[in-house]
Amino acid sequence: MPGSDGSCIRVPVAPEQFAVVTLAAHGIAVLPGNKCAVRPTEPVRVATAILAEGYERVAETLMTAAQRAV
Repeated sequence: MPGSDGSCIRVPVAPEQFAVVTLAAHGIAVLPGNKCAVRPTEPVRVATAILAEGYERVAETLMTAAQRAV
């Protein structure tokens, strides 16, 4: 997203640790949601402002990690 910053999405996942490790194994760094929330929460925070390409790969990997939440 040219000209913008601070964009992020929160993706519900469970367990959070599985998602963080799965995404890291695919070269995608995310922040555990509980680091950004007042109350305990399971979503991971994904910063998208610096993502210039590879949207599909990131989306597919997030979907794989999030499917454990269902």
